[in-house]
Amino acid sequence: MPVAADSKFDIIATRRADEIQKREPIFKLIDDSYVGGFRFKSGGHLEKYPREDKEIFDTRKARSIYFNYLQPIVDILSGFIYRNEVKRDTVPDYLKDFMANASKGKSLQEYMQGLSPQSLCYTVGALVDSPKFDPAEVPNEAARKEKGIKPYICTYYPHQIRDFAINEDGDLVWVLLDDSRPEKADPFAKESIKTVYRLWTATFYQDFEIKKIEGGTAEVTPGEEVKHPIGYVPFRFISWRDVDSDMIGDSPMEDIALISKQIYNTLSLFDEMLHTGTFKTLFFPVEKKDDIGEDIIKKGLYDIAVVPYNGRLSQSPDFKGPGLQDVEAFISAIKMYVYEIFRKIGMDVDRDKSYTQSGKAMGKEFQKTEALLKQGSKNMESAENWFLKTAARWMGKKTDEPKVKYSNEFQESDIDIVLERLYKIFNLQLRPVKVLALRRMLSLLFPDLTEKQLNALSQETEGAAPSWEGMNGGAFGDLLNMRKDLKPTPSEVTNK
Repeated sequence: MPVAADSKFDIIATRRADEIQKREPIFKLIDDSYVGGFRFKSGGHLEKYPREDKEIFDTRKARSIYFNYLQPIVDILSGFIYRNEVKRDTVPDYLKDFMANASKGKSLQEYMQGLSPQSLCYTVGALVDSPKFDPAEVPNEAARKEKGIKPYICTYYPHQIRDFAINEDGDLVWVLLDDSRPEKADPFAKESIKTVYRLWTATFYQDFEIKKIEGGTAEVTPGEEVKHPIGYVPFRFISWRDVDSDMIGDSPMEDIALISKQIYNTLSLFDEMLHTGTFKTLFFPVEKKDDIGEDIIKKGLYDIAVVPYNGRLSQSPDFKGPGLQDVEAFISAIKMYVYEIFRKIGMDVDRDKSYTQSGKAMGKEFQKTEALLKQGSKNMESAENWFLKTAARWMGKKTDEPKVKYSNEFQESDIDIVLERLYKIFNLQLRPVKVLALRRMLSLLFPDLTEKQLNALSQETEGAAPSWEGMNGGAFGDLLNMRKDLKPTPSEVTNK
């Protein structure tokens, strides 16, 4: 039976680990970047220009497109860990049931394959728990099997890990987990959230129900202390890399998520430039305000926005708007960001240059990827052995740690082929954007072009700045022969 509320437990309601709290924004960005789609677009990752009208920003946000770079990279890298068979030959027979159903109907192999990409993205926690039972009613293994009592693994994400403490040896002393759950058993009652934090120590666990009361304070009601037989906290932090050894690792995906966000914002500005550069504003001279009807000022003239101004200063109407001649800067920036993403995971993206990279240079780049994969393999192996050892403790076994063995051999050629293929796919995503920009630019610069000529020019340039000197053949040659009067000077091309 839970005991009455006690003020000494009030701190439980507000405990929060600094190591987790300060990383919450990047955890959210990584999570949204991995899921993509609506989650990312509604995650607040599009940045509003300070003087941008809210309506325009909302329209730009609705048009925005997110290219998911992070998910395929994470899935491919984590997949390499399980490309080679995991050796589990020495696992004791009494753990075979646990291995077959380790977490919510998943085998241990399936659970680990799901845990690998999660722990590559950011630090997650895993608790090895067991149904509560009376030892007198379950005296042996046969009775345990008969009653279906066996340990299982629960995953906890950063927002569910409230706080923790480690000792000088780096061992976990206690951890406070958020086990809150919705209550909607009654179909005629509104759903509510029951907030429960569970404290795990080396010898017991204890629940604390948190109830919010007026004034922003909380009432904490503790439950009974429930003993467990593990001898240590049955909870483990899991990540591919923990530079500071503070349990909360620095994810190698942080930079990729930040770069992906930058690509998303750059693409949105690029798209806005295409739209506003296509639909110009007409600046119309007037002598007095009433010379143009209010409805035209508000709604524009056909698809053209109209802005009246003092006609005494100038007598000629003029179209103004962002120019499309600078779109290549956006494309170059996006390409640079994509290059940087692949550099982060050790791919030599400079190989597409005119010179050939030496085997030594390519091998040096591969070392980054290999080091990351080996660290991930080592950490997954350690985590799985710990799961098996802790499950054995729940079953009353005091055996040595089971020796599951992961492979740490990764072939450079295999990884190189997969990452290069992925890089080419990502690069293809930019090509339609280049072609779209070129088509719009060319149609404005050369309105007399036929559809066939426009297509030929768009395909031929692929976003590269045209070199007008010596261009006698191809689509550009046809254009110059057709419109000699439109041929710009080299300085005009540079200025544009």
